[in-house]
Amino acid sequence: MIYETHPYQNKTNWDKNFGEVCWKYPVYIGEWGFSAHDTNGLGYAQSLMQYARKHKLPWTAWDMHVTAGPPLIKNWDYEPTVFGQFVKEQLAAAAAARGPNK
Repeated sequence: MIYETHPYQNKTNWDKNFGEVCWKYPVYIGEWGFSAHDTNGLGYAQSLMQYARKHKLPWTAWDMHVTAGPPLIKNWDYEPTVFGQFVKEQLAAAAAARGPNK
């Protein structure tokens, strides 16, 4: 069993809502994101990724569909949104931190 959370921007107090429990039970950030029209989105995303790293929380991002939201892609040529580009950078940084062949 695993606790799965969706910490969107309107959900505050991550410690109370899922952070405290992650030291005792597995927690997974299964859905999060921000829209291209959200001027605070990158700040929120950076804070969430720092929190996830600090608490060693695995995550995925939502959503790979152009009409659902918050979308990672702008079109079916898979051009990333601002959110999608941020996620690509986070994944690349995580892979680089692990090093080759890991």
